[in-house]
Amino acid sequence: MERGWYKNWIKHTLLRKANFRRIHIIGCARSGTTLLNFVLSGFRNTILHQKEVSVWNWPSLRQTFSLVRKYGFGAEPFFLVTKRNATWWFPEKLERLIRYTERFQIGIIYLIRDPRDVLTSKHALDERQYYVSFDTWKHSIEAGELILDRLKNYPGLLIIRYEDLIEDIHRVEKSLKATFGLQLKPNVASLSRLNDYLDEDSRKSRMIQYMHGLRNFDSGSINKWKKDPKKRHYLKTLWEDPEKRDRLESVLKKYNYSPHSLEKEDTRYER
Repeated sequence: MERGWYKNWIKHTLLRKANFRRIHIIGCARSGTTLLNFVLSGFRNTILHQKEVSVWNWPSLRQTFSLVRKYGFGAEPFFLVTKRNATWWFPEKLERLIRYTERFQIGIIYLIRDPRDVLTSKHALDERQYYVSFDTWKHSIEAGELILDRLKNYPGLLIIRYEDLIEDIHRVEKSLKATFGLQLKPNVASLSRLNDYLDEDSRKSRMIQYMHGLRNFDSGSINKWKKDPKKRHYLKTLWEDPEKRDRLESVLKKYNYSPHSLEKEDTRYER
């Protein structure tokens, strides 16, 4: 039995009896996981953890008692929302996540995004030109595929494309409701209007900076690589490697993204 398992069993037994449910967001960095985390605050009775974390590290047993004293044992469920940390795809952590998900009935949202936008995205708190290396992206994709394979019959698993989140939020909202039993807060007209409904605690979160500041949904965040010659040139260097190209194209095909070989650069966006 792994370290801390008994405490986690006690913790999740208490959470279940107090009508708490858990939702954990996974996906590659720069895929919109932070945005989705805050979007879930538009639903009733959601409690967002304001740091990236593994599902077994929050809440602690002591924090669980505090949550139960404050919110628990009501007729309506409360939803504890967590977001994966940077090393979630490490093999030992991934195996533990799968075990915890199945044993403690943790809801999983896997967020996927066009790899061309992921690989050319900048992090506001990092000086690197592009935040996600190809290897990090590849490891995250492989982790996601393992989750989908191992939990393929698990009812609490939902796949969301970032592009659908931005451009078809009403359909995504229906999927979130159907999968997890979530209900919109009365004052939320649309989940896309993030700046209208995000609570004060969330506005103060350091994670807001991960998104380059708080803002409503912006379709301009999709296909940004097409409009930037430097980004297209960088992507072309990746496409020139046959193994990288095959991996990228397989993901584009699997998740219904338009193919683009980059062999001929698109000059329509150049000024």
